[in-house]
Amino acid sequence: MDHEELSRSLFELQNTMRRAMEQLAKGELTNIVQVQIVRELLNGRRTVAELVEALFGLKQGDEGYLAHYYQIDKELRLMGSKGLVSRRLFGRDKPYALTQHAVARLTMIG
Repeated sequence: MDHEELSRSLFELQNTMRRAMEQLAKGELTNIVQVQIVRELLNGRRTVAELVEALFGLKQGDEGYLAHYYQIDKELRLMGSKGLVSRRLFGRDKPYALTQHAVARLTMIG
């Protein structure tokens, strides 16, 4: 498989996963912010700060940043309690990632 075929296959998989998000939202995700978080995490691990920047276009120090930071943190904790996301326990940066449970659910739906 050459680079172009691999890229196309990954793009198709990502699109399938995104469509599956709508169905997953009916069951385990409770609001659009959680859906957007999962969509971002499909691209890899993200810290709360990275998610705030990706979803709201805000960086630390911007007006409204802290409110959105706490909102994302709350949503991640709720999603973590459902087994959808996890993060490292130690280290300075603690990026979140989708769990195997979340990926399995997305795969079953897709």
